[in-house]
Amino acid sequence: MASAKLVIVGLCVLAAVIQAAPQGKQGGFGGPGGKGGKDGAGKHGGHGGPFGPRPCMIPTIEMLTQKAGLDSATAQSVVDLWKDYKFNTDCSDIQAKEEAIVKPKMEEAKAAKVAALSPEAKAVYDQIKAVLDDSTITDMKEKKTKMETIMKAPTTTDAIKAELKALLPHGGHGDHSGERNGTPGPTPAASA
Repeated sequence: MASAKLVIVGLCVLAAVIQAAPQGKQGGFGGPGGKGGKDGAGKHGGHGGPFGPRPCMIPTIEMLTQKAGLDSATAQSVVDLWKDYKFNTDCSDIQAKEEAIVKPKMEEAKAAKVAALSPEAKAVYDQIKAVLDDSTITDMKEKKTKMETIMKAPTTTDAIKAELKALLPHGGHGDHSGERNGTPGPTPAASA
């Protein structure tokens, strides 16, 4: 039960951080706003975009259909974007095109899941969303505390938590290993 709360709260906070980040200061070489490479601390800067900084990574059909939930035609269109990509080069233009395809599909899927929530779970979802959307609260710790309070309320039952967890990608269970069923994950296109 505690791990489900942490997963939900953690992803909500992550979503809020991504939404709150100014677009011009994401990613970067040696600091905000640049392109790719590593910063002075040895961390990969990635490339900016609506989904935040991330390394260049060539997606596979399997990743896009099974993990991201895209239909095969949409997944193929995303894979096709990467066909001429040259390793260790800037991929922010490809990522922007990818995000223009993927983001609306993800939003549609989320909207369908939200519409299917029970009235009780929808009420809790609306409370959490209100905290995330509240522009008067700029401290992420305060947002996290408010969301934890909502999740710990006696009226937030385990059934409600399970419904909310199902809204998260992979039902709240991400594959962070880079492998799926013993096969390698997507190919990193830039060295980290």
